[in-house]
Amino acid sequence: MLRVVSRSRRSIAAAVREVKKPATVSPICIPVSIRGYHSYPDPSDKGVETRSLAKDSDVKLQILDKTGPSFSLDESYGIENIFPGVPAGIKVEEGAAPDTEHTVLSNGLTVASHDMPGLMTSFAFMVGTGSSYENQNNQQSSSGDFNTGVTQMLELTAFKSTLNRPDGDIPVEMERLGGMMQCISTRENVMYCVDVLRENLEPALDILADAVLRPSFPPNEIEDAKEVAKLMVDEMPADMLSRDAAHMAAYPGLPMGNHLYAPMESIESITSDMVSKFHKDNFVGNNCFVAAAGVEHNTFVKLIEERFGSITVSKESRQEIQDKRLPSVYKGGMVKSERGLKEPYVKVAIGYEIGGWDDPDVIAKCVLNQLLGGGSSFSAGGPGKGMYTRLYTQVLNQYSFTESMEAFLAINENTGLLGIDAACPPEYIPHTMRIIIEQLVKLAVEPVTDEELNRARNMCKSMLLMQLESRVILCEDIARQFVTYGKRHLPAETCAKIDDVTAADLMRVADEMLSYPPAIGCVGYDLSKVPAYDDIKNFSSMYIEEGRKIKAKRG
Repeated sequence: MLRVVSRSRRSIAAAVREVKKPATVSPICIPVSIRGYHSYPDPSDKGVETRSLAKDSDVKLQILDKTGPSFSLDESYGIENIFPGVPAGIKVEEGAAPDTEHTVLSNGLTVASHDMPGLMTSFAFMVGTGSSYENQNNQQSSSGDFNTGVTQMLELTAFKSTLNRPDGDIPVEMERLGGMMQCISTRENVMYCVDVLRENLEPALDILADAVLRPSFPPNEIEDAKEVAKLMVDEMPADMLSRDAAHMAAYPGLPMGNHLYAPMESIESITSDMVSKFHKDNFVGNNCFVAAAGVEHNTFVKLIEERFGSITVSKESRQEIQDKRLPSVYKGGMVKSERGLKEPYVKVAIGYEIGGWDDPDVIAKCVLNQLLGGGSSFSAGGPGKGMYTRLYTQVLNQYSFTESMEAFLAINENTGLLGIDAACPPEYIPHTMRIIIEQLVKLAVEPVTDEELNRARNMCKSMLLMQLESRVILCEDIARQFVTYGKRHLPAETCAKIDDVTAADLMRVADEMLSYPPAIGCVGYDLSKVPAYDDIKNFSSMYIEEGRKIKAKRG
């Protein structure tokens, strides 16, 4: 009889000696401790191969005749009929493409929508406020009532307790409706978005109205949100930190230079009363917009009137509300944040002023951003990865010390930044800054090739059109355009403007933006190698002047 002996107590040889009749033992009974491996079945067992031929009758059975009555579906399952339990879709007749419509309600609330076929609908409530409307540097009022971080608290407490629903009820209700909800805040907007089955539009709107108009902001939820905000300080992506620092450097002490997210030293001072006051002051009819994708406009307007009719009516116009915020005039400068990052690199962002959404050259600047492109030093490649953009071909493929280099574009209502963000080891910071400025100056001095220009324009158009295929993004686009322009520019108009951009346009806008001093953001664990700001500023100024002289000689 075979006794299994643990390898830890007896040697393999001792275990083998326990086998009394080795010839009668089946191979499958050999214990793991003797075999020395854990795979099954045993690789030494080759098995037995058997072959047999199918009969003619067996072969005939495999040829199924699917035309007979046995394989006919019931008429109720025809493709022209709606399956039980599935809501009816919306048919789009040939030549009857839906348009974007809008209505301004008596309380000042703007409602815009764009119908589209499908069983889902997305809708968003957007407020024309954000971190740039906070009093972070005593710019907005003389009372000293700082409220840094209240916009972030609005985002983190969204869809929680309301006057009608306790914390936890809204997520459960939305899950039962088959919906998704989110809140996103920026420097100039706060957006509450819901995506839900079209047949559940009304109950989902009830939830949105309650979350937006009647939040309770209990102290315990604010405290929980503050703990999340502290965690976010350490978890925030490095490129977001460096670009935020560049934004603060561009507008020091001004509203657009406010922190996008609350810094650690300001989080503890946030209170429930501060958040409630900010909500009350900004969530008023003239300052709010509701947008939807995938719903009939007149029906949607009626539902909004019923649920949002109680929103506070402001005596001030949208423009008067905006004018309360001090103008943010571009200045330039440098903000350094010495802190640890998840990656063993330093992040450097250098940007220049380019104007806001109303700037006549805003489309050319978007094309310029695509032309620069860039990304990480490691990429799997493939279509759409931007491997032929300038920052890949002229930097990432040439300089091994650049871990990443990518163009960024931050456009606000009245001002914006275009620049390059890079990651490198601390000792290569001066080299990286020189390369960034070189790449930007090249745009102002050397005309781009037709191949580069066509590629950048096509990338710009493809990104625009592919993103708008998403119902949620279409809804967001409608909301943001109405907040900014008071109307929506159709994709065809934007694509035509992209096609009109020329190489001369790109050179001109690059030259104009380099006339400003740079805005620099540096984040990392060792910033000792960062040059003085005046040295960087003077280098940038001299470089563009030399470039202009070379350009003038060429004629």
